[in-house]
Amino acid sequence: YGVDAVFTAIGVVPEVELARQLGVELGGTGAIRTDAMLRTSLEDVYAAGDAAEALNLVTGKPDWFPLAPVANKMGYVAGSNLAGLAEEFPGAVGTAVTKVFSLEVGRTGLTERRAVEEGFKPVSVVVEGRSRAGYYPGSTSMTVKLIADSETGRLLGAQIVGGEGVLARINAAAVLISKGATVREAFFSDLGYAPPFAPVWDPLVTAARVLWGKLRT
Repeated sequence: YGVDAVFTAIGVVPEVELARQLGVELGGTGAIRTDAMLRTSLEDVYAAGDAAEALNLVTGKPDWFPLAPVANKMGYVAGSNLAGLAEEFPGAVGTAVTKVFSLEVGRTGLTERRAVEEGFKPVSVVVEGRSRAGYYPGSTSMTVKLIADSETGRLLGAQIVGGEGVLARINAAAVLISKGATVREAFFSDLGYAPPFAPVWDPLVTAARVLWGKLRT
């Protein structure tokens, strides 16, 4: 078949060979098990970054987040503790964004499948919106998927695809999910508005409104 491009996604695994040699305990993800201060099972040995586990703020369980912002903050915490300044790493929700040709793609929190695996009863919506006010030049389409727990209304995850403006929305969703916000709280979030940057009904808020309605029926 004729194609324009072929992509292969093989995934990544934590590099923990040194930890194995030292006898450091590994977690269920295959990365190094740590506590909130990023201490390992060996005294005075700390682990941070792509080789170490961290708390998933949605599931409340150890998880693995091979992402640069998480790794840098974990490094800050480990370094602080090594310097005698007591600090804890609160956890993460796995926020990531990338660009595929002209499309921006972002995700945070749990996918719907992962939510089921973790014992939640998820409900979700997919909403189409615009990156800017519809009448403003340069506005592009945006698709937002929001996932919530049907029993508590707690926001569990979000995925967004669009021509522009994905980063701002996925970051807002990440903060909401990190703080355990409900869909109702997401709907009433006081987000900024101006025609060059967003429609008056932001796609993230619109998705929350639709999902909130679904939860109430």
